[in-house]
Amino acid sequence: MKLERIMITKIIHTIIFGMVLSGCANPVAQHNASRYQDAALSNSQAGNWHVARRQWAKVIGNSAASGADKQTLSVWWYEYGRALGVTCFFEKAEDALLKAYAFDKEASGEIYLSLTELARLNLDQKKYTASAKYFERSFAELDKVNAEQKAPIAYTDLLNEYAEALFNIGNNEKAKKLQGRASKIKIQNKARHSITDRTPYGKECSEPI
Repeated sequence: MKLERIMITKIIHTIIFGMVLSGCANPVAQHNASRYQDAALSNSQAGNWHVARRQWAKVIGNSAASGADKQTLSVWWYEYGRALGVTCFFEKAEDALLKAYAFDKEASGEIYLSLTELARLNLDQKKYTASAKYFERSFAELDKVNAEQKAPIAYTDLLNEYAEALFNIGNNEKAKKLQGRASKIKIQNKARHSITDRTPYGKECSEPI
């Protein structure tokens, strides 16, 4: 299901990397952006996060001249932000994900993608107050697209992560309600399993030798 795939933080729908480019775009920049993005995507999927980060940086570097539209730019910044976060460039990762959010908002895209990643990026840094705020905004958007019904197990994963952030800032009552809601949804969907492939933020701080 499309929403389920969106919520597991993989480039599936927006990016099958058919870039929408303007007629006045620089053809060399188009070619370079396409070449770098293919390498970045391949390395991201293989878990070669340091290589992927450098390739996404090259994609971003070619973005202005490539003529990519806002939706494509949002995907590029989103993926660059993820790679930055995994390799422990946390501030740059947040900046990149905020750029992705801004481009998606301008393009009327699915802003819960970047909001969810921002929530998880902060959660994994134990920045619980910031994480809870991003989760609150993410769920407001997820509920607009009926995520609980379309992707119930992925939705419960996010509910439990939101609850974790809330417990750590002392909002135990709301956290328990979210956990109860997650348990109820899982019981109602016993035959379904989580396929969440969560971004491993902060797991690759040192480059392999």
